[in-house]
Amino acid sequence: MSFVTRSCNRPDALKRCCASINNQTDKDFEHVLLVDTVRRGYHFANKQFYVNRHRVTGDYVYLLDDDDYLIEPNFIKYIKNIVTSNSPDVIMVKMQTEANIFPLPDVWKKRPICGSIGTSCFCVSNKVFQLHIKAFTQTCGGDCHFIKEVFKHGYKIFWFDKIIARIDAAHRTHMKK
Repeated sequence: MSFVTRSCNRPDALKRCCASINNQTDKDFEHVLLVDTVRRGYHFANKQFYVNRHRVTGDYVYLLDDDDYLIEPNFIKYIKNIVTSNSPDVIMVKMQTEANIFPLPDVWKKRPICGSIGTSCFCVSNKVFQLHIKAFTQTCGGDCHFIKEVFKHGYKIFWFDKIIARIDAAHRTHMKK
């Protein structure tokens, strides 16, 4: 498993994110950090997934921003079980904000809709990640552009109905209903 985390001058949030990854019961992972110390904005941050794609070597990839953190210590174990029994290209999971569970019901087991899905809602095979991560380079909504691109290609999707991560949504007003 490759966890990929973008970070921008939020050391406390990053510590919590890293601790949540390090608390996984299965230690078969790498953690790729993409650090912006200058605050170059969303477009720069979104492009970093593509620019640094060569650093991502795990069989599956999960994007977890610095203000996100895992709440499920068996996440890697679950992913391995799902992969062994189903061989999906994409594993959709749930994440929690202060007020909502994402993906919203209008997206769960359906096609993605911008504003109803987030970065921590999907885990993809590295092959899918490498083929489509350029779609993430949009100025905003990179997560939605990426997952729409993935859905467009008809990959095998496994819907894992479990909340895996929480996000500090205080600054993410675009995610609130």
